[in-house]
Amino acid sequence: MSDDEELLEELADVSPEGRAILASLALRRLSLFPMEGRFSDPLPSADAYFARALAFCDACVQKVPTDIDPAALRAEYEAIVMVNGEYVEEPEGPEAWSMDVLDIAEYAVGTWRDSHDNRQQCGMTLSAVDSFVDMLEETSPRLDGDASMLPDLEAQRRSADLTAVKGASSAGGVVPAVIEDLYAASLLLAQAYRERVLSLV
Repeated sequence: MSDDEELLEELADVSPEGRAILASLALRRLSLFPMEGRFSDPLPSADAYFARALAFCDACVQKVPTDIDPAALRAEYEAIVMVNGEYVEEPEGPEAWSMDVLDIAEYAVGTWRDSHDNRQQCGMTLSAVDSFVDMLEETSPRLDGDASMLPDLEAQRRSADLTAVKGASSAGGVVPAVIEDLYAASLLLAQAYRERVLSLV
């Protein structure tokens, strides 16, 4: 069984809402990606879409009203990465990471847009974040104070998220206090990923 198949097996026991929360937490770990300057210049409006995708997922997780339409987000995403129905040529070098991050944002939004059947979409989100972190570890220099490899930290965080969301779901739902703790843990990794990206600038 492949890693992706094992992941889908794990997600089978998670509620649709729980899977959307897991995808949103994974996206939150990329929330500090510097979607500006050299990283956004090749993809006009990437920064605005990314901010809106983050805001939409955050609102859904926290169950607060939002006027952001997930269908409109899909259209915004396609306008950035596609021309005449074909994907634009991916930038070379680290600038290509911005397209990877946009893809991940679209996957995460999709877990809420298609929340009745989102296991595949959640799996795509988590796998894409794993690939991004692997690439970041291989490409960027390790910084002073890095005690662990980034892929190991990502795997540990994802496992902890999965355990917490499954446990909270079985106890009646993922309450705000749990969400707050999980968000805080993901933001610590978001900072680490940002520092690695910026080390290449």
